[in-house]
Amino acid sequence: MNRLDREITGCTKCPAALVEYRWTPISYFGEITKANAWTISINPSAREFTDRKATDLTGPKQRFARLLDFPDCSSRSEVAQHHLDTVLDMQHTVFRRAPYRNYFAQLGRFIALASARHGEVDPLSPYTEGVQFGKERFLFCHLDIAKCATTKPWSDLSSADKRTLIDNCSPYLEKQIRSSPQLRLILVNGRTAYDECLPLIKRLDFDGIEQKVTLGSSSTWIASGTLHTRRSSVKVVAWTANVVNGHMNTAGRAALAHAVGAHFETAARR
Repeated sequence: MNRLDREITGCTKCPAALVEYRWTPISYFGEITKANAWTISINPSAREFTDRKATDLTGPKQRFARLLDFPDCSSRSEVAQHHLDTVLDMQHTVFRRAPYRNYFAQLGRFIALASARHGEVDPLSPYTEGVQFGKERFLFCHLDIAKCATTKPWSDLSSADKRTLIDNCSPYLEKQIRSSPQLRLILVNGRTAYDECLPLIKRLDFDGIEQKVTLGSSSTWIASGTLHTRRSSVKVVAWTANVVNGHMNTAGRAALAHAVGAHFETAARR
């Protein structure tokens, strides 16, 4: 995947007013070469690069590479192999170094709950050690449809700007799926990721169904099925509720985890 990672890291498709070019794109979070399961959301937060005061993270707190880290590299077009090695190493090890726990701990807890392993000590364990489901162990990494952190929060972007980011980056996600023969399971979290990722997956040859599921006082759409690629068959479960930012109550989260877990089980049986 190195050629694709280089392409993503050097990408300059989006206007500089929209994305922060001081920061490198994030092609993935975690041990993607080992992971047989992915979570997919919409885009990286600026908090992957800054603290609460919008100051760049450095030293042990730094999560991902910045162009400022490479004195001999002033633009993305100048990224060389030795720069890329650093970029990818930071992506590969982020969950073991300095993960953004406000986001990934919640997503990890949900995965553990869906797989009936909610007693895991560390909520990041699906991303660091993997989670057992039946006879299968799933090690997760995370990908976003849009690869660059934006200068504004996603919710503050115009519809046109969101469309630009998604249209420019969706081909990268499609290539990542096609070039990952070890992939067995994809979980898609949230309405925006559902609306943008599902059409992409259907274009790749997806055999599945969509259904509305009641979650106590609320509801969600769940899509479940199998994605067929030239190299593998991948179980896909996507839902419109957001288990991180959707303000779900405990009962709703448990009901969604149960529904997702039922589909999760079919992946473990294959």
